[in-house]
Amino acid sequence: MSRLGDNVARVRKARDLTQEQLAEAARIDPGTVARIEQGRRQAARPATLAKLASALGVAPDVLTGVSEHATDDGDEQIVRLREAITTTADIPGLVESTAPEGLPELAELADTTHGAWRAYIAGDHGLLLQALPSLLSDARRAVHAHVGDQHAEAQRLLSTTYRLAAGTAGR
Repeated sequence: MSRLGDNVARVRKARDLTQEQLAEAARIDPGTVARIEQGRRQAARPATLAKLASALGVAPDVLTGVSEHATDDGDEQIVRLREAITTTADIPGLVESTAPEGLPELAELADTTHGAWRAYIAGDHGLLLQALPSLLSDARRAVHAHVGDQHAEAQRLLSTTYRLAAGTAGR
């Protein structure tokens, strides 16, 4: 399990909720809760993280295990961010999933990207380190999933996400 998965499971169980009840309260897919708790998703989109935290009655940093000022696992998170910045297509033998399953609508992806930009401006690097790997993957998948004007919008969102990731990694 991941730190996020461990913390979500721990708090959910402390609140005596099933995964399905948490998903319903957070208005997210029950499969998302399961994947997070099983460690198949090492990070969550900022919107998903906020929904989970709200449904559980805790701050997002309780779930991520990263306070905005903590740096004890910063090296690990920077490595995950750097890995997310480097597309797997650049590494021989690896292929990044372009499957559209679980891909947010472009409007939701745009909202998440704008939320990440606000977090960057506010200096909330803990949230960015947690959210950007998933956001980069979603933006790359959106580029593959769309054509025409939607493809151009997905490219714009991917560009913005790369700028955020580069700025965050540089700090």
